Amino acid sequence: MRSDTLTCAPGLALPRRGREQAAVKTKRKALSRVCWQPYVYLLPALVLMCVWIYWPLLRTFYLSFFNWNMLPTTTPQFCGLDNFAKLLRTPGFSNAVVNTLLMMVGLLPFSIVLPVMVSIFAKSITKRASAFYRGMIFVPMILAPVAAAAVFRWILHPAGGLLNQLLEKLGVQESISFLNDPKYALGCIIFITGWKMTGFFTLLFYSAVQNIDDGYYQAAAMDGAGFWQQTFRITLPLLSPTLVFNTMLSILFASSWSFTYVDTLTQGGPLNATINAYYFMWDKGFRTSSSGLTSSSAVVFFLGFGLIALVLSHVGQKLSYYDN
Repeated sequence: MRSDTLTCAPGLALPRRGREQAAVKTKRKALSRVCWQPYVYLLPALVLMCVWIYWPLLRTFYLSFFNWNMLPTTTPQFCGLDNFAKLLRTPGFSNAVVNTLLMMVGLLPFSIVLPVMVSIFAKSITKRASAFYRGMIFVPMILAPVAAAAVFRWILHPAGGLLNQLLEKLGVQESISFLNDPKYALGCIIFITGWKMTGFFTLLFYSAVQNIDDGYYQAAAMDGAGFWQQTFRITLPLLSPTLVFNTMLSILFASSWSFTYVDTLTQGGPLNATINAYYFMWDKGFRTSSSGLTSSSAVVFFLGFGLIALVLSHVGQKLSYYDN
């Protein structure tokens, strides 16, 4: 029999090349049946993302170039870049930008420094004590934001508030209206927001600390490394991916997490001292019904946050250290 044929049955021979082509066709058919299946499972999520995220985002970009009062009976009027020029002259916009940046920086001790310290400390104590401390820190996260705002309104109240009572016992005779004084209002909002979010970030850091191999610490201890040397040479470097991610999370969501407390306690005041990006957009959209101004501010803040995210992502890739 020729070398390029293969006997399949008595008296029947198939070319070897024909058999290989048939096998390739069969494999392609199998792959074609399999490849579309993942997309079917992803389709509901993709549809929801398009409906609730990408379409509103595109619509926002579109409306930023039109004047419209959001009434169904009126027609949007094209105005080009006038909304962006008007935005720069709008009272409160510069305050919103500055306050948003201050909130980003002011929340880092609550989202990074304190959670890292608690997580490292919790690893060195017994499991029962560790669970107790983590539970106590996570309690504020469980409380409803409006309820937490009501508690702090009572604590910071100028007439009979808990903090003013404490200051009076320490010799401060004049009561302080913390939420109505521009010198203190923004700091109070940052503290309340940080107090609320510390537990969430503590859990993230604690999970990352627990995933570090104990063999590193045992080897370091055998070489004579103490607690602080192990912390700075082992723990913090191996926590760098989590540090970068949580820093990005804290910075990008600082304005949205503080929105409830700004709206409930200060309404952006006094004198725009606590207004931030999210509250500025909400105020212009729902109080003045100016879709053009609201959309233009949303575009500006979207591009600003996007730029910050890109910078943090690039820096994070340079600073992150992995042990695998």
